[in-house]
This record gives sequence, structure tokens and C-alpha cells, in this order.
Amino acid sequence: MKTSRTGRLIVYIILILSFISVMWVANKKNGFIYDDYSLIKQANFSDYPEYFSLLPKAKYNDRPVRQIIIKVLFTIFGLQTTGYFLVFICIHLLNVILAYAIVNIFFSQLGCNQSEILAGITAGMLGIFPTSHLAVSWISAVGDLFCLTFLLLSILSFLNSLTSKEFSAFYLVFAFIFYVIGLRTKEMILPLPIILILLDYYISKYRKSKFTFLWKHVAMVFWMILYALILFRMESSITVFGSPYYQSFALKDMFVNFIKYFALFFDPQNGNYTFVSFNLYSSIGIVLLFLITLISFMSLLRSKDSLMLISLLMFGASLITVLPMVNMQHRLYLYIPSFFMGFIFSCFFYLLLNKGLIKNLSTTLVIVVLFAHLYNYSFGIKSLHSYWLSVAQNDRNLLTQIAAMKKPEANTVFYISGGAENGYNIFTYGPGNVFNVLFNDSTLTTKLVEDFPAERKDLTIRIKFKDNIIEVVP
Repeated sequence: MKTSRTGRLIVYIILILSFISVMWVANKKNGFIYDDYSLIKQANFSDYPEYFSLLPKAKYNDRPVRQIIIKVLFTIFGLQTTGYFLVFICIHLLNVILAYAIVNIFFSQLGCNQSEILAGITAGMLGIFPTSHLAVSWISAVGDLFCLTFLLLSILSFLNSLTSKEFSAFYLVFAFIFYVIGLRTKEMILPLPIILILLDYYISKYRKSKFTFLWKHVAMVFWMILYALILFRMESSITVFGSPYYQSFALKDMFVNFIKYFALFFDPQNGNYTFVSFNLYSSIGIVLLFLITLISFMSLLRSKDSLMLISLLMFGASLITVLPMVNMQHRLYLYIPSFFMGFIFSCFFYLLLNKGLIKNLSTTLVIVVLFAHLYNYSFGIKSLHSYWLSVAQNDRNLLTQIAAMKKPEANTVFYISGGAENGYNIFTYGPGNVFNVLFNDSTLTTKLVEDFPAERKDLTIRIKFKDNIIEVVP
């Protein structure tokens, strides 16, 4: 559908503010960090044919499309990380455009003459509101970033199938293809068929047309069930209760997790990667959740309008794959749900518009966009960015020191002493994947030790690590 001059202006402004919100990730301090060394190593020492599989082979971290993307980026940019982050910023902005297009089409289908403004609200929350933007700043999070892209492309294709009689089947095929690709990028897209059914149901209800489930949804629902069954039948390697990735499928635990994610989303003081505790600031999200739930049921009971409740269910569905992880609520997992959070806001203002409580949404859009922008300057977000860049800078400094070493021979064993086995440092993952990546040699191995072995063997390098300084011990 065509976008008006006002609509284009809204998109341009939101894109500019979205860029401002994420431009910090291209800071020269940012770089490889945490899991990046493992993923880059895998990309460097594997071939494309190894990645091609439609169904999962492992319960966790089997994401071949993510690995293909990283391999392509590594082939182009190598160890120069600025290129990675500029690509990520562009993909984030693409996601903003797709979000705008989807919501504009949806509300146009409902006969709303201010659909472009409602679309701007959703796009603004996704693009500008900073709580989930680790997905743009972290190479390992490329799965979340691109998974949202495929999710949005699938939704957009599905909505186009509803508006185009001639090419309906064509668009449905593409919706399915994007869904399958998204699943192999990251599993968070798994419940997408449920989301599409909810959208289809509401549009059919508005049109007063028959809701036909079978032919439009059967393929994606079948694939979702098949994929989920394969994952559940696989034995998980994470069974320790204290592990961050431990899963509990108790409904009570998952409901509490849902509340924690809502709290984390709006907490302006939390400078951590994860939810920490319930407090005054985290209660902002809890209060909003209560009000949204209350409004949803009031709208359903009084006006027989289920849109607010559907938007809330869509947000919950987008989180369903991570809700069982009861020991960790990570910001990263909010990137995909942030689109649906924006959609909740749009549905709320659409409800007010229909009730005649708001005549024009232009001022509302300005307030929402300003609200999202100002959150970038909250204590929690500024602290988060500062800490992230400080860790990345420490890794950069160590990479410089390692790069200054003489290239080791094949099959060399590195012994790292000085407490490298405690907490996070550049040697943690692998351990020592950083050596494989930097020296382009898969045969190198690393051992983190308290003390060096008494016997000195050939093809060994001893490194003393202290206060982010490495010293090769003769």
C-alpha cells in the first residue's frame, strides 16, 4: 500500500531517532565479547554445507542461519568489528520499517484513517526504546536481530495474503518460508503461527467474514508442532537447577517470569543485562501490566472488543520460548517482543480513538516517541552502555597484546595462570577460542590453571594473566 507524505515524514523521523538510539554500538570501544569468540571460531573453521538442515539436531543453540550470517560477515570484515555493527544498525532500521508497514496495513484493514500514526507508535517503541538494543550491539545476538527480521517479513507476507486475492497463495508461501528460516535463526519465532491466527481472527471478525483456519494456517501450525516435538524429545544437557538456562515448565514459575520481563522492559534504573529484583522502579512495568490486563478485559466484557487482549497474548506468545528459563530474564530476549510491546501501545490508542477519547493521534505519537527517546538517557541504560563498552574495551586491549605475540606452531598448548579460570575474561570461552580466531589455527588448545605444570613440554606457551595484562613466561 502507498504511504502518504505524512507517513513518510513519520518514518523518516523515527528512523533518525532509532539511529541515534543505537549509534553507540559503533563506538570504537565496542568489539568481540563473550560468546563471540566461540561463534567466530565455528564460522572460520566450518563450511557452508554443514549448516543446511531444516529441523533441529540439538535442543539448544542449533541455529544454522545465524551461523551462516556470522560466517558471511566474518568473510567480509574479518576481525574489523565496526563493519559488523554498521550492518546490524542497518538491519535494525530495516526492522523498524517493516514494523511500520505491518501495523499500517493492519489498522488500514480495520478502516482506521490514522493507521500511519498508529504504525509510527509501534515502530518508535521498537526502534527508539532502548531496553532491548543489546541485540544490535552484540555479534552473538545476530540471531535475535535477524530472527525479528524474518518474523516481520512473515507477518507482512501473511497480511498481504489477506489483502491480495490474486496473489494470496503466493504470499502465504513466502510467509511460511520466512517462518522456517526464522526458526533456524533462533527458536523465539516458534509461536508465530499462533500470532498470525490471532491477527487473522480479529481482521475476520472486523470484516464480519468467516474465519477459515485450515487452508491458511495448517502448514505453519504443523511445522510449529513438529519443531516443538523434536525439541522436547531431545535430551537437554542443562539439568542443574542453578544454571541460568535451567528450564521449569511449572505455570506459576512461567507466569512470574512473564511479570519479571515486563518489569525489566520499563525499569529505568536497572543497568544490568538481566532482571535483578522487584523494586520501586521495576514496579513501573508491573503497574503497566496490571493496567493493560485490566483494560483488555474491560474492553472485552463491555465492548466485546478483544484487540487489547489479543495484543497482550501476542506479546506473551513472543516470550513463550524463554519463559521456562526461571533463573534468568535477559534483556536480549526482549528484542523480538519489543515489536509486540509497541503494538500493545498502538492498540490502546486505537481503542481510545474508537471511544472518541482522542480525536487526533499526532500529539500522542510525539509523546510516545519522546518518551522512548528520553529512556535512552536514563541511569540504567547509560550504565548498561558504559559497562558493556568497558568490557569490550578490556577485550580489545587484550587482543592487542595477544596479536603482538609470535604466531605459535600448530598443536601448541597455552597454559594461562593467574585466575583466568575465575569469572569472565577473554580466555573463558573455549577456553582460549580467542587464540584460534586470532592466529587462524584450529589446532591450538588452551588450559586455564592455578599453577603451571612442573614439567615443561614442547609446543607449550605459559602465560601469566593479571589485571588485564598478559606476560609470556619463558
